[in-house]
Amino acid sequence: MSNLENPSTGVNDAITGESPAEAAPASNGLAPKRPRTASLVVLYVVFGLFFAWDLWEAASSAVALPQQIAYFNDLFQIDQPVPWSALIANIVVPPAAFIAAVLIGRGRPLIERGGALLASLCASAALTLTLTAYVNAGGL
Repeated sequence: MSNLENPSTGVNDAITGESPAEAAPASNGLAPKRPRTASLVVLYVVFGLFFAWDLWEAASSAVALPQQIAYFNDLFQIDQPVPWSALIANIVVPPAAFIAAVLIGRGRPLIERGGALLASLCASAALTLTLTAYVNAGGL
């Protein structure tokens, strides 16, 4: 047995001479624990429902608003265009925000993932309301 070999396992690291047990950092309880899969699933499903609600509202607006604009154009003999850029942006924002929050939260503790999802949901709702207010004010 060489002087680099661990007597208990017979395995050593050729570079440092340490056994795998010696090379691994000691767990003193301060290292963040990986979240359990069930906790992650519950977190993503709950926030996914909120993002899905925001997406559903955007999709229903994209379906109903052009019909309402056409009705009012005929009724009042005006030519108001459909704000397609705002409607499409409202549809794209919730899934993009959810994906961004999931990617930002990867490898982080559960509370930080939840914080990223909450911040992303708030940003998505704020952007949606801003686009809606801008369109109602006559923009786009």
